[in-house]
Order: sequence, then C-alpha cells, then structure tokens
Amino acid sequence: MPLQFLFSVLSSLGLAGAIIAAARMADLGSRDGVHLAVVLGCTAVSVAATALLPGRIAAATGTRRAGLRRAALGRVLRAQDLPDAGRAVAVLGDDVDRAAVYRGTFLGPMLGSLTAPLLVLVAIGVWIDPVSAAVLALAAAVIPFAIRGFLALTKKSSGAYRRSSAQLAALLLDALRGLATLSYLGAERAFGRSLARRAEALRRSVLRVLAVSQSIILVIDLVFVLFFTLGAAALALWRLEDGHIGPAQAAALVLLSLVLSEPIDRVGQFFYQGASGRAAEARVRELQSLRPPYPDAPAVPGAGRTAGPAAAAAPGGGLRAEGVTVSGRDGTPILDDLDLDVPAGRAIGIVGRSGAGKTTLLRVLAALRAPDSGRVVVAGAEAAAEPGAVRAAVAAVSQEAGVIDASIAANLRLAAPGASDAELWAVLEQAQLADEVRAMPAGLETRTGEAGRLLSGGQRSRLAIARALLRDAPVLLLDEPTAHLDPQAEARVTAAIRTAVAGRTAVIVSHRPAALAGVTDIYELREGRLVRR
Repeated sequence: MPLQFLFSVLSSLGLAGAIIAAARMADLGSRDGVHLAVVLGCTAVSVAATALLPGRIAAATGTRRAGLRRAALGRVLRAQDLPDAGRAVAVLGDDVDRAAVYRGTFLGPMLGSLTAPLLVLVAIGVWIDPVSAAVLALAAAVIPFAIRGFLALTKKSSGAYRRSSAQLAALLLDALRGLATLSYLGAERAFGRSLARRAEALRRSVLRVLAVSQSIILVIDLVFVLFFTLGAAALALWRLEDGHIGPAQAAALVLLSLVLSEPIDRVGQFFYQGASGRAAEARVRELQSLRPPYPDAPAVPGAGRTAGPAAAAAPGGGLRAEGVTVSGRDGTPILDDLDLDVPAGRAIGIVGRSGAGKTTLLRVLAALRAPDSGRVVVAGAEAAAEPGAVRAAVAAVSQEAGVIDASIAANLRLAAPGASDAELWAVLEQAQLADEVRAMPAGLETRTGEAGRLLSGGQRSRLAIARALLRDAPVLLLDEPTAHLDPQAEARVTAAIRTAVAGRTAVIVSHRPAALAGVTDIYELREGRLVRR
C-alpha cells in the first residue's frame, strides 16, 4: 500500500504544481527558465506516477492475494475443528480475491486521493488565494461524510449478496460430500434444482449490488463533481471581479477543483471494490481467527422422490446377488464372482477389513453401480433391467450420514418431501431421537449445521436412520452406522437399528459387534467373496 499511496499523491500533486506554476507564469508575464522547469518537472512527475500506478496496483494485489490465501489456508489446515468448511471455501476463494483488490486497487489510492487535496489546498492558499482555499476546504470537508454515506447505502444489498454466496458454497460442498446419500435417496436431481434456485438468487443479489453501485456513480458524477466544479468556477469569478486574483489564477482555481474532487471521483470508479472489499477483508480475518461469524443459512426445501415410489415397491422382498464381479480402475477385482441370498425379512451382517469392498457391494445392491458381470435382484426387480425399481425398494444409511446444513425437518424430507410433521415425529420415535429433538429450542426446525456439526455423532447417525425409515422401503442397507461413536451413543444407535430392521430385509456392514446384534447371519468379505462366519 505505501507505493500505491505515494504514486497517487505524486500524480495529483504533480498536476497541481504544473497548473499553479503555469498560472503564475501567465499572470506575471514571466518566461524565465525556472517557472518553465517547474511546469515541465511537475508534469513529468504526474505522468510518471500515473503511468506507474496501475502496475504497482496489479503487483500489490497479486502479492496481497497470495499472502492472504496462504495465511488463511494455513490456519484452516492447522485447526483441530473447522466450524464451517463450506463457508471457509467461499472465504478462501471469492473473499480473499475481493480483500486483495480492496487493498491494492482501492485503499492505497483512496488514501492518496484524500491526502493530495489537503496539500493542494495549502498550495492554493500560499500561491493563489487564501480565501478561496478556505472556502474550498469547507466544501471538501463533506467528502468523507459522503463516502461513508455511500458505503452505508450499499450495506443491505451487498450483505444479501454475501449471505447468498456463502450459503450456496456451503450447500454445494454439502452436496458433494453427501453425494452418496443423495444418490441412495434418489434426491440428486431435486437437490440440484434447489442449488439452481439458490444460484439464481445469488445472480439477482449481484445485479442488485451492481444497480446500487451504478446509481451511486451517476449521483457522484452529476452532483458532486459538477457541484464542485461549478462552485469553484463561481468562486474564481467572484475573486477575479474583486481583483484579488488574476485571470490565469482564476482558471487555475477551476482546474484545481478537479484535483480536489478526485476522492469522490475515485469512489465512483472503484466503489464496488471498496464496498465489497471491506466486508470481505473482515471475513478473511474472522476465518483466520477461526471464529464462526456467519449467519445461519435458510432452510433447504425438501428434495428427492416422494414416498410414492417406495410405497409402490413390494411390501416385502429379499435380495439376491449371483456371480457379481466388480473390478477397480486398474483391473484388480474388488468383488469376484460373489453370491449372496437374503430372504425377505432377514437381517445379515457383513464384516471385513477396510478396503475389502463392503461399500462397493452395498452400492451394487442399491443399483448405484453396475457390476462388470453377474446379476442382482432386489424385491423382485432386476437391477440391470429396472434400476429405478431397485432404488425405490432400498433405503440406505451411508458412513457419513449425509446430513446437510438445514433444519432437521428438511433433512428428513430429503427422503419424502411431502411427509407431514406427524410422520417426521413417528420416525424420530422409531430412531430413538424424538425426545432429544423435542428438547431442542426449535424442535423440527433446529438447524443441523454444515455436515451436521451442530449434532452429536450419535444424533447424526440416528437422524440418517430416521430418514431411511421415512422412505418406508422393504430393503435396508446400513454402512458402518456406529463408526466413530462412543459406547453410550453406540447403544442408542444400536437400539434404533433394531427398530429399523424389524420386518425388513437388511444388510448391515460394520466393524463393531454391537451393530450386528440381532442379525441372523454374519458374513466376511474376503478376497472378493462372502464367507459365512
């Protein structure tokens, strides 16, 4: 910032010095080399500073951007628990850019534009007319208040834009992180439409900010700059008629009024960078201190299929896999000629080392991944021929639970957008979560936070189970539902699992024996095949 400030001051002072020196030459009728040297020297300084300023601004902006991003990202990576990863992504991207532009493009030159007029007023008082300098100083005193007023006018519209931008970034990250859950629920298209609506809201917010900015620029150009120039012209004529200044000094006074109005002119040119940059810089600092300053995101509309397709599936139904083979990208077999037969209403458990292919098997059974060879039949529907019918017959709980930054009700309605509050309470009762939700200040409208951070691990798992129950599908697939839970939370989730699997065909993948209590058979996935234990 020091060099941008210096170049901005020199650009204005050089121009002012050339104007004053030329006026004195004209009024005194002097053609000596000193005055001419002053005119040429000041002009050269002004031209050089004006030419160098854009390059310095670009360099300073790039350096500032890199420094801010490096520092903020370092704090994020060193943090043990980041409160809001989605909004942190927005700050590290868009806000860092805006803060860097604010420092490089707006702040330094703006301070220079405010400093130069003070020095120009002193020069007017010394070499042209002290009375004129005093009058112009009084007029210039309104400039800081005008700038503050302009920033206040955009606070509401720019605030709405910032909230929309942060919310969209958070929801997009939630969608990417919970893509498996959205796929299990068949809610990816509906959730995509919800994201599209929020993107449109963000576009409208940007247009509102730009409309306000353009209106302010118009007011600045038509009112302030015109007022300052006409006022200086009237002042020059008054002092000229009274004989206090000469014609050349009067002309110089009018020209110097343009230098005095430069702060307002710069606000008009770079108003958007200044208004958005100040707030962006504050958010970058708050991220660096890892304090969550952001307002709650609004509730996400219900997404996904209605309860209709699930209800249309067979009320009961087993699942069967015959000769299923799935290979990785490198051709290594993950599942190798695997067979599985689970009769309707039976619950089985699957164990195995990490990376053995358990999650891949569940995705094949849910018709979310086609096997390289083999056949999968779920609730009477063959996955290859009727993948939609298979997905409608399956409810699943993934390892990450797939909780989005919305209310508890909105998270549940991802499985059934048309579900009533009574139906939501019913599945929460079955999932052993209803009493805890009732104790929350907002009940069903309690926000879960990004990735469910405002809930405990056990609450997230039981919320995911409740959502699967709301889907009312005959087949239930559970992938590590008790992972990373303490014994007390695990006991509650296990109780919820027993309720969930009652009367359903269920496949439970888990490393924890408690989660497998009550299953009829346990299989180990070993070298791509299932072995009964």
